[in-house]
Amino acid sequence: SIAPPTQGVYNGPSFEEVGTRRSRGISSSKIVIVVPILVIIAGFFMMPSYHQMPGLFSASGVIIGSSFIALSWAFLQFLIIARIPVQSYSPTESATSDSQQILQTARLNEIYEAIYEGAESFLKAEYTVCLYFILLFSVVIMVLVTWGTDMDFVRGLFTTLSFLFGALTSMASGYFGMKIAVFSNVRTTISAQKPGWTACFNTAFRAGAVMGFALVGLGMLMLYITMIAFRVHYPNPEQWFYLTECLTGYGLGGSCIAMF
Repeated sequence: SIAPPTQGVYNGPSFEEVGTRRSRGISSSKIVIVVPILVIIAGFFMMPSYHQMPGLFSASGVIIGSSFIALSWAFLQFLIIARIPVQSYSPTESATSDSQQILQTARLNEIYEAIYEGAESFLKAEYTVCLYFILLFSVVIMVLVTWGTDMDFVRGLFTTLSFLFGALTSMASGYFGMKIAVFSNVRTTISAQKPGWTACFNTAFRAGAVMGFALVGLGMLMLYITMIAFRVHYPNPEQWFYLTECLTGYGLGGSCIAMF
């Protein structure tokens, strides 16, 4: 139960303050966010023609541009969702409706905080298991690929790195997806209080678009940067067959995390 707020103001934690009350320290969920960002930054130092910007309509320009368009569009949809105030909506204006509106807003904040903490605990537990799994499976891939390629250590190492990058990219996308889902749930509920279904449908649809475009943009950018990094060792077109074999580990990593 919720105690009536004093002077018509809810004194509990606000929606914006919920995120500041989390425990400190490096968790598994933070690791999966940091690693892809570091790989993307490092990848820009390995672009074709080394330290020269690719042409706008070249293959590199199209791939990188499409990735940033997808990520920018996802961020734009997030900003539109964030503009929805976390305040219960009432079609009538009266002293009774105002009091009820304050209590409903307080209840929404309470439910949101409970869902947020539950999702955070779930992600921490799940990603801890995922990290142990990908580390163990990386050793298996390293050994089997090296053995299956006549002890070619480089191909085994590159395939293992592709697997790790694919798994971490998938985990980062899942983390973003869970965050935006929890973030938009309360706003979808508020939008559903308005007449019609357009407002709540658009809020829910935009939340799904954030996850979809972020996944495609991040996945494509990470894969391309991984390929550019491997090209340093395989510069000749005759060797690109080995390069593409190594890149198959990227898809394997993403698919393995999907099992969880």
